[in-house]
Amino acid sequence: MKVIKRNGSKVDFDKNKILKAINKAFIEVDGKLYENETAMDIADDIEKIARSVDSLSIEEIQNLVETYLMDSERTDVARAYIRYRYKREQDRATNNDLENRYQRLHKLITGQDEESNKENSNKDTRIIPTMRDYIAGFTCRELAEKVILPKDIVEAHEAGIIHYHDTDYSPVMPMPNCFSKETKFVTQFGLKSFKDFNENDEIQVLTPSGNFKKAVVKKYGKQNLNKVIFKKGNSKPVEVFVTGNHRWFLNSGKVTTKLKIGDKLIGIKLPQEHSLKELEQMSIEKSLYWCKGFLYGDGSKWSKNGSRIRLCGKKDCFKNIFLLNGFHVSSIVEGDVILVNANCSKEAPCDSWTTEQISLFIEGWLAADGSYRNNVKTAKSIITIGKKEDIDIFKTYASVGNYHIISEDDLTGQKTNYGIRKTSKTFRLYTSNHFKWKVQSIEENVKEEEVWCLEVEDEHAFVLEHGIPTGNCCLINLEDMLQNGTVISGVQIHKPHSFRTACTIATQIITQVASSQYGIR
Repeated sequence: MKVIKRNGSKVDFDKNKILKAINKAFIEVDGKLYENETAMDIADDIEKIARSVDSLSIEEIQNLVETYLMDSERTDVARAYIRYRYKREQDRATNNDLENRYQRLHKLITGQDEESNKENSNKDTRIIPTMRDYIAGFTCRELAEKVILPKDIVEAHEAGIIHYHDTDYSPVMPMPNCFSKETKFVTQFGLKSFKDFNENDEIQVLTPSGNFKKAVVKKYGKQNLNKVIFKKGNSKPVEVFVTGNHRWFLNSGKVTTKLKIGDKLIGIKLPQEHSLKELEQMSIEKSLYWCKGFLYGDGSKWSKNGSRIRLCGKKDCFKNIFLLNGFHVSSIVEGDVILVNANCSKEAPCDSWTTEQISLFIEGWLAADGSYRNNVKTAKSIITIGKKEDIDIFKTYASVGNYHIISEDDLTGQKTNYGIRKTSKTFRLYTSNHFKWKVQSIEENVKEEEVWCLEVEDEHAFVLEHGIPTGNCCLINLEDMLQNGTVISGVQIHKPHSFRTACTIATQIITQVASSQYGIR
């Protein structure tokens, strides 16, 4: 009855070692060791199995312990045992890495490392300054292989399929700083995610200044992503998966690639709703889309291609706008005006609509169904009742009008004076910059996956879902950096006031960019 150790040697089976390991897990969970039958029963069962075979490996015994513990009533002890086993595996792997590292360093120092001796004919590895450079490069290569580069790139490099240049100068994160493919942002077609596009697609995206600018969709291979939690006022937290070196604009006026807990982002331009007078003076071509939004929120179909709207209470003030757009008074019910139009259908936006038309549609919808909570002008609420498609339409297109949903609550099943709500959600939208998005938490390296970003013309910034402003990807705009300042290695660099200083800063920027990029041949 033998046990096969990890080095291949065999020793006699010892039930007490199993008992000792299980008891350690009990002590971790309970704080002290109680006399229990669980540990002894498991050790006895494994001993019976060991007697029935010639030998068992350490891993097989540990797997049996895990199985028996998970089948017992003490699954909490099982988890403690599994954590301990995993930690021991990590410690052994680290020790093996250290041993291999020391062996490679010894070869380097004693001149026995053939790769270093042949790498550069202009360097003599026997000279102390050169040796110091090689030792530093050795450390950088390890960082590149174990921390910075994706696993598939490292494996391809080691297999000779590709060659990754200058791994000894790689203790930096890659320049591209991007988002998860599922990340949503505001386009001229409404709220979309990167998975809705192909690389190099050209689209129009909303920028923090409230403009729509041309952008090119880009992807940059696999990278580690952090989970950043943002919160605004008393809104619900929002999570964003993004690389740790992404560019953000802070409310302080600074730009950072090292976001930290407590940082506040800049405010974005929010919509200015048209006054009643402005709507009445607006061209029919434009105000019609405001009417369509009002109809969609509070109207109904009438005849084959027509629509009907009842202006209840204070909404009577909008009557003239509908009359200007071809509606006529059909009747008056309990003091409310009923308007109809045989040629204006109740319809949702589509991709053929312009951003201005969609914006007016959303404004009209909010005029019909929106309200300020407790008369506080910083946030507006809208209740959407009816089909799920209507809820999806509002969530998709509201941001085109620069109305950004910061929270939503499901009211389905709620009792009202009119019965039970079938499908209903209330959305909250901030209509002022009184509150800013603030970093609540950052969890580093939660996953590794293909990352995406945008290259946005002029402003080099765009707006994520919920109205979160963010910077452009790795696109370098030298003019913008010199005119408005930039950040190099975490230090704010202000606008230069002389040609000589501008040249110096430009050189520093070029050096940083060049040292952060990598190539494959």
